[in-house]
Amino acid sequence: MLAEVGAALWQGALLLLALLVVFAGVYLAVYFSSWGSRPHWFEAFRDRFKPRYWLDNRFWPWIHQDTKYWVARLRFDKGPVVVAGRPSACRYWSLSYYPAEEFNTSIDPQSVRLDGEGRFRITLGQGIEDSEEAQNIRVDDGVTRGVIELRITLPDVDEPIRLPGVYQNDTLLVEEAEI
Repeated sequence: MLAEVGAALWQGALLLLALLVVFAGVYLAVYFSSWGSRPHWFEAFRDRFKPRYWLDNRFWPWIHQDTKYWVARLRFDKGPVVVAGRPSACRYWSLSYYPAEEFNTSIDPQSVRLDGEGRFRITLGQGIEDSEEAQNIRVDDGVTRGVIELRITLPDVDEPIRLPGVYQNDTLLVEEAEI
């Protein structure tokens, strides 16, 4: 009798493990196939519990309530990416690139150059050199996908948050927005 119970428990555990592997495989297939379709900004804190953003948000359990993070997942193997817009009214902001690793390159208010209309234009791509003056962020060779992160700390509650537009090869990927 005890051997039969043990065998049933063992078979149940194997079935559960198989179901978890199948679920994880389907989830990863959907996640990786979504990189090339419809890039958009999503708010990391607000959307952190949506299953499709779990992998993107796995490093952000400590987000402070006074800081907002907006993230866009992009492909860098299709050409340079240009992020252009107006800075939000806030104490501090930065735009960072992450090649799905624990390191980033950023441009922030101290290093950004605004044009005569108060707009910035930051180019991210392979084969360009990092340069605060030229507003370039070099994407590592061989990186096909990564995320850009717009961090806004202590936003002015009387002003809208401004999300920049994102372009690739002169094609609009993500519209500029105020929220």
